[in-house]
Amino acid sequence: SSGINAEYCGNLRTVMKGRTKVWCCIFYKRSQYQELHYETVELPHEYSPEGSLAELGKSLAEKFPEFMKDIAIRPILSQILVLKSAATGQHLVVGNTHLFWNPEFAKVTFLHAHALC
Repeated sequence: SSGINAEYCGNLRTVMKGRTKVWCCIFYKRSQYQELHYETVELPHEYSPEGSLAELGKSLAEKFPEFMKDIAIRPILSQILVLKSAATGQHLVVGNTHLFWNPEFAKVTFLHAHALC
């Protein structure tokens, strides 16, 4: 978490693939919320051998190698933030994403949504 000013706080993440840079950021009012958890989800990392969806990535790579090539060259980034309300104590889950979209590569967007679920 990085301070924006005295009133707001936020998280900024960037990913670079080739000449393409993707930005995602989430800001919240410091006096109203406390940050409990923050993470980023980055494709294609989640489908790599080190990622949380490694088994699915391996299976997809074996069955559809061209499909995984499409994913590997695109910068895809999401953020998940869990906040606690200062007023009520309730938790709020905030998601932000930069979905890749191209009608010729709809399957890439589908896998990105799958990784977030």
